[in-house]
Amino acid sequence: MSSSAWRSSETRNTDKEKKRAKDEQERYSEMKEMDAEEKEATETRRRNIRKEYLLQWKVDASKRAVAVRDYEKRTQLREKKLKEKEDNRLRKFRETQFLNTMREGSMSPKSAQDGDDNSSPKAMDATASMRGTKSVEAEERARRHADREKKRQQEEAKQAKVAKLGSANPNASEILRIRDWKLADDKKKQAFENARLQRELADEEATKKATERVAKREEKFETTEPLRREASLEREHKRNEACVSRIRNLPIGTGIPIALVY
Repeated sequence: MSSSAWRSSETRNTDKEKKRAKDEQERYSEMKEMDAEEKEATETRRRNIRKEYLLQWKVDASKRAVAVRDYEKRTQLREKKLKEKEDNRLRKFRETQFLNTMREGSMSPKSAQDGDDNSSPKAMDATASMRGTKSVEAEERARRHADREKKRQQEEAKQAKVAKLGSANPNASEILRIRDWKLADDKKKQAFENARLQRELADEEATKKATERVAKREEKFETTEPLRREASLEREHKRNEACVSRIRNLPIGTGIPIALVY
């Protein structure tokens, strides 16, 4: 085999190696682009899932808060109705007992003949029952009177405060009422804002930790990926050099068919 043919063969082999290296570089670039697109799609999908989860969590929390408020309202209304029923029952019992006592006293024959004779057992029982009813009613009246007195004292104290401001502003009572209402409303709003702030801080902390984990993973990938790619390219380059060296070290005429060797 002549030297020109050998050089032509070497040139073809070199061109083939260059073409293969170029194809390999293009394939590597395409794979890298596909990996980047897949990574971006994965991150987008995860962000959407996270947003949906947080939104659903907020909706569920709002529903739970509404359910708690409804339960508290129903409980208060039920307690109020039970108290009203108990008061009505006690009032009916006292009225019935009083009417029975008065009826027994009026229907007694002894008392019809002699109104001043109270020595009969029935009259004594009726008198005792009437006294018991009167004592219960007296206690009830005393309690209501004490409640009214307490409320009156509170109103007088409030009116005294308003009177001090009356000379400066004739609408002081209305202003005081509005101020009390605003204070109560501000307290309620502050409690609601604090609860919402705590929830948002917890959500932000969880999101921050998740973001830090993703950033650390990406940083580690970005740090180690060039080293892996470089090592892969170096191994590929060594394989190519070994292949070229093996082909160059083959004896002349090895590639010729046996039929043409003479």
